[in-house]
Amino acid sequence: VLVTAWSGVGKTTTGDYLGQYCGFYHHDGDNIMHKPHVPECKQPTEDLVKAFREYWFLDKPCPKDIWQPYVDMLCDQITQLRASQDTPIVVTFSVYRREVRDHLRLHLGAGLEFLKLECDVDVVVQAGFERFADFAKTKGITMEQLWEEQQLDNEGIFNFDNYKSHYISKYLQGMEPFGDDEADYKITSTTARDQSVFDGINSALSLGPRTAEVDYDMLKAIQTERWKVLNKNTEKASTDAAL
Repeated sequence: VLVTAWSGVGKTTTGDYLGQYCGFYHHDGDNIMHKPHVPECKQPTEDLVKAFREYWFLDKPCPKDIWQPYVDMLCDQITQLRASQDTPIVVTFSVYRREVRDHLRLHLGAGLEFLKLECDVDVVVQAGFERFADFAKTKGITMEQLWEEQQLDNEGIFNFDNYKSHYISKYLQGMEPFGDDEADYKITSTTARDQSVFDGINSALSLGPRTAEVDYDMLKAIQTERWKVLNKNTEKASTDAAL
């Protein structure tokens, strides 16, 4: 199952839920991006970021040679997991364009299913704001400092309204809808932001009724640990570049 959505809708939480409660192996599709200290990951990551920022977020198709190296690396990882895992696999990764979905279908073949998460825009922005705060905390800096570090101060001083404007214009644009001829996808909503969201995921994937209360704090802790690893890897990449 490949879980896709806008940033902040709940892809990673969904993957961790399926991993912790439903017997899936969760593979974070951003893992390559989280290894800037690994030379073979650097260029594919930079190109994928370019694909999002210069093409997909602007609702434009992107030349294949820009995004394909990263997606091919991800496909190779998934193929290796299929060979080594006895459990079903869930991959969390934002797939904005039909051509990328078709590329994944071509390389991963039968058995691939997409789960698209949808969410009310205001709820997504609020969740993104809270995640921004959490990420700043893992770095040991304030939200204002993180805003400047990400070179967003040209969009005004840091406050919720400027963050919302930035988030909507940069991240909540350009996702190409699934077509009527794409039969391998399901849709569920994460707007409620409560236990019912997981019931919707189970229903969409035909997993049967949920049998346990989901511990949100545990899922959040798993994500926080990922960010700590990312921060450590980013610091290492910066140190290596300076040597």
